[in-house]
Amino acid sequence: MLALATATACSSALAQCEDNLACNYQPGTSGTAECVYFDTDLFTLEEQDWMQALNFDACETGYWGSSSIAVSLELDSVNGGLYFNLSEETIETLNEFGYGPLANDLQSMSGAVCGSTMHWVSGAGTFDLEFDGMGFVHPFWGGFIAPESSFPEGCSIWGACNFDACVLPGSWEGCEFLEASDISGDTLTMVGEPIVLTYNGMEGSYLDWWSTCGDVVTEEGSMDAVLDPDSEGTCAVCLVEFTVDGCVTDSTCIDITVEAFSDVRSPLADWTVSPNPAQQTLNLMWDGGFGEVAVLDQHGRLVTTQALRPGVNTLDVSALDAGLYFASPAGRSPRRFVVLR
Repeated sequence: MLALATATACSSALAQCEDNLACNYQPGTSGTAECVYFDTDLFTLEEQDWMQALNFDACETGYWGSSSIAVSLELDSVNGGLYFNLSEETIETLNEFGYGPLANDLQSMSGAVCGSTMHWVSGAGTFDLEFDGMGFVHPFWGGFIAPESSFPEGCSIWGACNFDACVLPGSWEGCEFLEASDISGDTLTMVGEPIVLTYNGMEGSYLDWWSTCGDVVTEEGSMDAVLDPDSEGTCAVCLVEFTVDGCVTDSTCIDITVEAFSDVRSPLADWTVSPNPAQQTLNLMWDGGFGEVAVLDQHGRLVTTQALRPGVNTLDVSALDAGLYFASPAGRSPRRFVVLR
């Protein structure tokens, strides 16, 4: 009789759930007070959950943890069932990237997790999603929802030398970063007078240069860049280094002072060189008579000489190394020019 009474009591307790979404749904009964909507040992409701589109290029499993968006699976204590509590930031992010319908569907979702199955009811339809060892893949948008315990620890900060796209989002302890080197070169110039700047980076790195001083010209694979200043004042030339191993430095800058163009050394300064920077040839527009022009390197050493005649003179600079040079006709102030390789 005791065993029968116990069985009857248990049956009565289990029979208090009429919601077919619940894990302990009992047909033909009434009441939802005893309904259970979360019954699994795979993860807990206290964990942070993450969602993102599957990306098998970034991760073998497809679970692209480092770029995932935070969502919170919570229990509705009033109406029963699980729901997603989305922060304003998450909603804004989804809308910004064109996932507004997904944001709306997530906010309309009511569900339950029973064993390895997530029962999902929303505007997109009714689905039974199976846990695949990492999380649940939803056919409506081809993405995953996974608890934080599914992701390994590691460095999820893009640009770190040991960045791992597949680890727990927000993991930064143990991240290894490459410290930026220094930019060297002239820090005083005039408008229209190019200068060469050099960065002491790692072999094979890509350098992303920019400046508020004017145009910065460089060649792929080169550690040198040419600044062509276009306005006077104090400004900066900056770069970020991207190494072949995937490391990315913080930006590093050098301050440049650009003065207004003037030439007080000679009243007869109406001659020009172009293009500047040059690669193969340099055109020298000469307004004087017959003479000679000397080409000096940035240390003042004579590199070559060439005869001058009135009009356009073409100098062959194809054999010169990349760097800063001076064209110096006899009796005239020199002009800077840059050879770029």
